[in-house]
Amino acid sequence: MIVRDREATAWRKENHAAMLEQLKPFMDRAYRRSKSEKTAESKYVAVAGLCGWQKKPPNAILAEVKEGKTDPIKLLDEFVTYLQGINSAPVTIKNYVSGAKKWLGFSGFKIRNEDFREQVELPRQYAITRDRIPTNQELRDIVMACHKRGQALVTLLSSSGMRIDEALNLKVGDFGFSSIPTNISLKAEITKARTGRTAFCSSEATGYLKEYLGERIAEKDAYVFQGRHQGVRSDGTKYKRGDLENEPMSYWNAVTIFKTALKKTGLDEKDENGRATLHIHCLRKFFITRMQVAVGKEVTEAIVGHAGYLDAAYRRLTDGELAEGYLKGEGSISIFKNPAQEQTVLLYRKMVELGTLDVEDGRVQATISRDLGIPLSHPNFVGLVYQKIGYDDYHLDFIEDKKEDSKPKKDPKIIAENELQVFLDDGWEIQTTLPSGKIVVAK
Repeated sequence: MIVRDREATAWRKENHAAMLEQLKPFMDRAYRRSKSEKTAESKYVAVAGLCGWQKKPPNAILAEVKEGKTDPIKLLDEFVTYLQGINSAPVTIKNYVSGAKKWLGFSGFKIRNEDFREQVELPRQYAITRDRIPTNQELRDIVMACHKRGQALVTLLSSSGMRIDEALNLKVGDFGFSSIPTNISLKAEITKARTGRTAFCSSEATGYLKEYLGERIAEKDAYVFQGRHQGVRSDGTKYKRGDLENEPMSYWNAVTIFKTALKKTGLDEKDENGRATLHIHCLRKFFITRMQVAVGKEVTEAIVGHAGYLDAAYRRLTDGELAEGYLKGEGSISIFKNPAQEQTVLLYRKMVELGTLDVEDGRVQATISRDLGIPLSHPNFVGLVYQKIGYDDYHLDFIEDKKEDSKPKKDPKIIAENELQVFLDDGWEIQTTLPSGKIVVAK
């Protein structure tokens, strides 16, 4: 968050409890209509911005309006001038002033739209944030910089096109893990348009989700993404801290996970206005952009739940047809979309199991950097390698022990298919098959 008025920010922090109490009825009404915590929070933020500028609690402002000391329309017009003066984005100004206007109306001071339009001049709306979608390589780096919970969240968002609040309100039972592709049942009450739909996620995301959930995959009524304070660690395991609650992870917790990954990978870049060019909402944009190229706008918009296409496309396309379209475009949104690279990951993993992969060796590091797309300059290069091939840091001791106890008598060999029988007769075993058709054997 960009702090543009530090005095107002400090005032809001000091008076947060009082403002929250005074604005609770207004926020409760906003929630009843939308069933969205984020919508209710946005109403609070708008009025809090007005109060921070005035350095007066909500009730004090209302008292001045009631006594005739303050003209509500003039107050809103001056609020616009203030927000422009601290370089707020046009859309921010529009949302803040709209929220403050609704609060005044809720409090008994109705403002006619005609009077408002005549006396309050809002800035022309245009986007000032120059964000972008991540590349496949950047998305791979982001995923590798996360713990299991972050890996599951990022791959789910980027491969499904779901909104963040939709993903955070999913329960384990909403996933059809046995289907291809994995289908996700979004109930009407958790979608923005309040219309239920079926979404999908990639095989990659399915793998990360299963790994993160672990034994929790049997708890159908549990939220997939729960906060740590509820007794669920970032790797999905539980710990005892009072009574475990079944509440979804907060929006801000999800944002923090993504921001932390951006910092670790050096992708926390800013545009000329000081705003992040990559943020968690870019994952939805990534999906829509890539999937539209692969399968067209109609299918893509139906999958992501854009309201304008619910009548025109979604009701005409069955879940089976949407699933077929998704499978057609899955390669365009997969992080490891290169099958050869996936085979390389499996090969390196097998070498670790055999104790033949020395990741500390400089020449090996250069080869791995090329094969797996992991930058050599990354400060946690070795850790990223083990994450990429399916081992977390806590496996390292096990791997070292295995080098001593189970090191093969001979290094693995890559052979042609017509040589296989000779090696099998000599006691060698097949480890994996490479994309080229050659076979890795070990003894």
